[in-house]
Amino acid sequence: MGRNTSRSVVATLVTGFMCSAIVCAGQTSPARRRTPQSVRLYVFDCGTLHIADTGRFRLKVEEVATSDLSVACFLVAHPKGTLIWDTGAIPDADWKPTGGAVARHVTLPDSQQRDVTMIKPLKAQLAEIGYLPADVTYLALSHYHYDHTANANAFERA
Repeated sequence: MGRNTSRSVVATLVTGFMCSAIVCAGQTSPARRRTPQSVRLYVFDCGTLHIADTGRFRLKVEEVATSDLSVACFLVAHPKGTLIWDTGAIPDADWKPTGGAVARHVTLPDSQQRDVTMIKPLKAQLAEIGYLPADVTYLALSHYHYDHTANANAFERA
């Protein structure tokens, strides 16, 4: 076996060992996305807000089919950067996913009460499509209510 062949074999073995160690340790990173050639829009489920008092929206109970509101977060992947629009109602760090719905009760600073049901953390949803919060270039919040800002600190580089 020649010298270059030996180096190649050793490099292959070392690379294989390192990859195996990372996989075995559960430290795999998401498959990374390359810069898109055109605009991509991703919509994430950032919870369901349960509203008991429809009157606060000037609606009567009989006027609405449901008082549950979807909390959506959006990722816009663009050739010139990536934007996250809204970041959810409950911070990822404040609840533990169970594989099913997780109910959270929220008390707002003005003592109003809200109930939110979560299924999957925002960071996990980002990872499924190959993004980390550090990959996000821009952060935009539609407005500054709790149900739009919960994970904003995760995008500190944006």
